[in-house]
Amino acid sequence: MADTTSIDGSNGSFVVKTNNDLSNPLAPSITIDYSVIREKGKPKVACAKIVFVQTVKNTIGGTVVKPPSALHSPDLRRGNHSDPDQTAAGVYVDHFFCSPDPYYNQDAADQGTTDGDGRPAEMYDAPSFNEADLPQPPATATKSFEVCAICADGGAILDCITWTFEQARGGRGKITPGGKAGAASAEFTGALELFTKTHQKDGKWVCPDKEPTDGSGDGPVKK
Repeated sequence: MADTTSIDGSNGSFVVKTNNDLSNPLAPSITIDYSVIREKGKPKVACAKIVFVQTVKNTIGGTVVKPPSALHSPDLRRGNHSDPDQTAAGVYVDHFFCSPDPYYNQDAADQGTTDGDGRPAEMYDAPSFNEADLPQPPATATKSFEVCAICADGGAILDCITWTFEQARGGRGKITPGGKAGAASAEFTGALELFTKTHQKDGKWVCPDKEPTDGSGDGPVKK
């Protein structure tokens, strides 16, 4: 059974559903919706396409994983990307391998809008670490996420929230949502700027992502 939390921002509201019920094979997982506030029937901010950008920072046994590293995640054992879009602080945009943009919810059906009656932006995540990459107890591994709702029309960041995933060796982990919304952090904007810089050349999108070195790079790889 999912726990539901509503978090109000300055331009809209997030509805966060976390499922830590380990009797469910899909748990732990999280679903996030975002809708722009309406005042007297009109949206506070007009936006034809609302998307999510999510950044992540991995901590293994209390140590932040920084580049260059094979632990680029989320599939650490397969990862081995050591891509140039990870900041010196170990933060990077959570995206599919060779993604054409930084949007987490790339499917049009998951993107929000304020047009007409409006539609919330939606995203789903079910993070995990590979057992072999987890530290020996009592140490744990943590993924620290920051999610921002962005108006794709002009790139304005509307509101942001944080959440964490923590896992110990032998367990499946737990998701904990943050308690409040706010502006994007410097870590988030730095990672997004680096993603844009490394994925563009002469005004066109390019793919700087490196194939995994263990031959497991068939199909899209979510980093």
